[in-house]
Amino acid sequence: MNKPNFSDKYISIGKITKPHGLKGFCKFLLFNDSSESLCGVDNLKIKKEELIVDLKVENFDLSSLLIKFFDINDRNAVERYRDFEILILRSNIKSNKDDLYLVDLVGCELYFDDNKVGSILETLSYSGNDLLKIIDSKSKEHLIPIRKELIKFFDIEGRKLVMFNIEGILDI
Repeated sequence: MNKPNFSDKYISIGKITKPHGLKGFCKFLLFNDSSESLCGVDNLKIKKEELIVDLKVENFDLSSLLIKFFDINDRNAVERYRDFEILILRSNIKSNKDDLYLVDLVGCELYFDDNKVGSILETLSYSGNDLLKIIDSKSKEHLIPIRKELIKFFDIEGRKLVMFNIEGILDI
């Protein structure tokens, strides 16, 4: 098991949600509903906290969101990978040079209009919304929803994200 630099080399595109059936298949959730990034991939990295595992893909079905790995042949064996993130090399994603991924926001300073809110610690993806986990100047953590229509400006070189002010969000 090795530890690649995830923000530069790897993109988290989904997570394993639960075992499916008795023969080692597992269901997964894609963070991007229209993603075809897994098509043609023979090997995957999966990650949970600091544990990183390389797995060889035996069978993959994008229409039913099922994946089967070599040498994992029963429900109990796949259960240990529940809630692992699915990672692929950034270079394997067919994209434009201007494409931005949530992981690119980690480490940036977040502003609401002209007011600095804090630093972005991580991004969280849920079926209903993506969230930014930030820490403010008082070391308090906040979860901020992130959507295209809320972003005013993003400077990747300057590591700065400016969003429209969300009234009351920091009071929660």
